[in-house]
Amino acid sequence: MDARSPGRGLNAGVARRLFVISYRWICVALVVAAIVTQLAHTVRATPTGSAVNFLSFFTIESNIIAAAVFVIGAVPGHIPAGRWYDLARGAATTYMAMTGVVYVTLLSDRPAGVDTTIPWVNEVLHYLMPLVVFLDWLIVPPRHVVRVWHALVWALYPLAFAGYTLVRGAVVHWYPYPFLDVAQHGYGRIVVNCGGIAIGAAIFISSIVWLGNAMQAGGEPTGTQAAL
Repeated sequence: MDARSPGRGLNAGVARRLFVISYRWICVALVVAAIVTQLAHTVRATPTGSAVNFLSFFTIESNIIAAAVFVIGAVPGHIPAGRWYDLARGAATTYMAMTGVVYVTLLSDRPAGVDTTIPWVNEVLHYLMPLVVFLDWLIVPPRHVVRVWHALVWALYPLAFAGYTLVRGAVVHWYPYPFLDVAQHGYGRIVVNCGGIAIGAAIFISSIVWLGNAMQAGGEPTGTQAAL
């Protein structure tokens, strides 16, 4: 059979589709196992171990978002093709990039301080998932051109997280991350820290938009993208 025949192209497309669906479901299973395991350990073994505190970590929330996006995009025969899914994937990629980079640069020397005391859980949530979600954005580029002004909505969640953390922290006197701890640093330093993270978020958003559009090959679904 000719290498350019429709049958060979179809088989390659099916193989790519199975590959993408498989690693997405594997990652979902790992995230669920990691979060459930760490939550049980945290509630049982740490003084501030409550489910609400645990779910108030950006790491946990961003991994839940990424897992949900993977589930939506890994149902055989029901792969969404709308712009909304491209934007949801871009948001998940941004949040996981923030999770990975902030952890490596600011928190990797104190995993116990971010409720990831189980080593394999830490590897899954802070290293594996940020990398896989980023690669997924490149392997399966968005089907539609992503405009920067569309992507600006991705910044709403980190802003809401910061607001929630500061308001809740003032009430319960607990903060998920040292760089957001008002009691330790004061509001002036926290504003500076949040400003730095906001600049980083803007860089992540711009980079992810550019990469997604560059890999899109002019906006026409091709390769793995067409197979999905």
